Amino acid sequence: VEMAAILLDHRKCRGVCMHCQQGVEKGLKALLLERGRRPARTHDLVELLNQVKADGWAIEVPMDDVVFLNSVYRGRYPSEEGLLPLGEPTEADARRALTGAQTLMRQIREALEPPAAGIGH
Repeated sequence: VEMAAILLDHRKCRGVCMHCQQGVEKGLKALLLERGRRPARTHDLVELLNQVKADGWAIEVPMDDVVFLNSVYRGRYPSEEGLLPLGEPTEADARRALTGAQTLMRQIREALEPPAAGIGH
């Protein structure tokens, strides 16, 4: 997702969206692996998020953001016309993807952090 922020500075909206989706996908799969589960061979973030929540991870994000990030995956291959149903992503689309991905990735990183040892114990 850090690469996506750099790409946004250069107005590479397609790359921003792709890196955001991929970062979140890999983060969600990391949570599943942490619980000893083998992630499904899917790129569907809604499915992965539902599995993560079923495993007890407290990841809270508007489902609209996850559905939006899901929509950007389709244009990953050259045969696709655009990343979104309406064509090439706009700068607003890229910003939305980045904001949603940053929120999700922050929660994923926090969830994977070991609990802090109590002070004075």
